[in-house]
Amino acid sequence: MNGSKASAENNNITGQPTKGLAVYFGHHSWNVALNVMLGMRLAGGRVAVAPERSLKPYDYNYKEKFRLLSNSSALDSASALRPTAVRFTDYSPMVFRHLREMFKIDKTVYIHSIGPEQVVSNMLLGSLSSLCELVSEGKSGAVFYYTADGKFIIKTVSREAAKGLRRILPAYVAHFVENSESLLSRFLGLHAIKHIFPSHGKLSAAGNRMRHKTYFLVMENLFHTPVPIHRRYDLKGSTYKRSLAPESRVST
Repeated sequence: MNGSKASAENNNITGQPTKGLAVYFGHHSWNVALNVMLGMRLAGGRVAVAPERSLKPYDYNYKEKFRLLSNSSALDSASALRPTAVRFTDYSPMVFRHLREMFKIDKTVYIHSIGPEQVVSNMLLGSLSSLCELVSEGKSGAVFYYTADGKFIIKTVSREAAKGLRRILPAYVAHFVENSESLLSRFLGLHAIKHIFPSHGKLSAAGNRMRHKTYFLVMENLFHTPVPIHRRYDLKGSTYKRSLAPESRVST
């Protein structure tokens, strides 16, 4: 079996896009990806040990905040780019734990997939990549990260989209309670991370430090399957603003 064929078959199993870029040590997204994994690992570990109970109305509005040490890892590739503070928010943790249980996702497997353990083990084995990054070609400009095992997708979303998901979360859970085999996308977690960087002479509205907050959603990867996928279609839910001007169209 030649190398290119083996690589293609591996992509069928992991569900990672062939045009995605590995996030490696020294990559411009490395520090962000590392802090995201650390935050999700801590958040997942906290809710995993919480006592079993039924969901309460306040679980949908609850959010847990904690701070990550800005120098929490010697894996940080560029100290000059390191933020002075990193704050992580975990939205509706009990609700998403309930959803993961409904989807029969083992909590240990989930935590291991989204956490930094694979980064450390890969580096010890001489592999410097862990996540696969893909920038959306659509209007949203969203960034997708595929976990190293290909099981989950971490997608950046706007503040408005994050608020919208929290607003419909009760109905979303109720839908899966009544329709366990639903083909809706399976959302597994909603988080936000705020990096506070040295200002280097520039002042932000909040003071003398620059702040950047990113919202991201964890989803199950539909394409993580041993079944070969020969063709994929990007289906849109509506035709609104989906047409191109004649001069922008390309003949196929």
